[in-house]
Amino acid sequence: MKNYLKTLVVTLAILLSAAQSVAEKKPDGNNKRALLIGVSQQNELIGLPFIPAIDRDLARMKQWLLGQGYHVSTLMNPDRQRVLQKLEELAVMSGAVEFLFYYSGHSADNGDNGFLVPVLSEQASQAARQAAENGQSPFAEKQLTDELISSGVLHNLLRLSLASKQVVMIDGNSRQLCKPQLFAENIQSLHFFCAGPGAVAKPDGGVFTSLILKGLKGQADRGGDGRVDGLELETWLKHSIPETLGKKSTLMRKPAFFHFGENQLLSDLKPYSAE
Repeated sequence: MKNYLKTLVVTLAILLSAAQSVAEKKPDGNNKRALLIGVSQQNELIGLPFIPAIDRDLARMKQWLLGQGYHVSTLMNPDRQRVLQKLEELAVMSGAVEFLFYYSGHSADNGDNGFLVPVLSEQASQAARQAAENGQSPFAEKQLTDELISSGVLHNLLRLSLASKQVVMIDGNSRQLCKPQLFAENIQSLHFFCAGPGAVAKPDGGVFTSLILKGLKGQADRGGDGRVDGLELETWLKHSIPETLGKKSTLMRKPAFFHFGENQLLSDLKPYSAE
């Protein structure tokens, strides 16, 4: 725990310094930023399977975001360092007014902590496997946790962001990633959407991602005003998940949602026809 806290403190100190250095920076003309991350890579040492069609999920999400006026960056199968570097660049350094973070792939919960699981080194994977074989939690192994991205690190990166409107979408097994504890002082709206345990990946893409995009492209527009906001998308997902998977299915029965501040407009449907 001490090592984990030390790593978190160092990370936050670096990011706080970066945020302070650009505190007076004004957003440029394109003030909507999005970072899309996919992790599909198999890891036999710790039992992570290959996840199909995540590249397709990223491509479809990118296409929609470009139509909504976002500047979009994508990372496929990155390690922890690359993810944090890009998050700092886009969320903290860019001066964006709106920031959207989308992740599809391996994730996990351990008690009150959620973790994104990027590509791991062989050393970390071996250490986690050895811990499991010894009857210990892999999350107690520092070599593993040093290469994961915890909910605390993710939430604090967002807290240091200059973006006053933030959206987080996680197509993975974690619910704790959707439970932020602290918010930036300048935050106007914050929306989290997490698939939760039993996230389903099919050959043509993730079910949660597919339903998010269907909702954003029209099916979540309950008011019929040609727009979809955060609460409309949540309502659509709660209805469409059991309808899609079957009401007797045990998969994705507990998606997680979190909203803070204004009910943000997520989609202007003018560029699209409802699907």
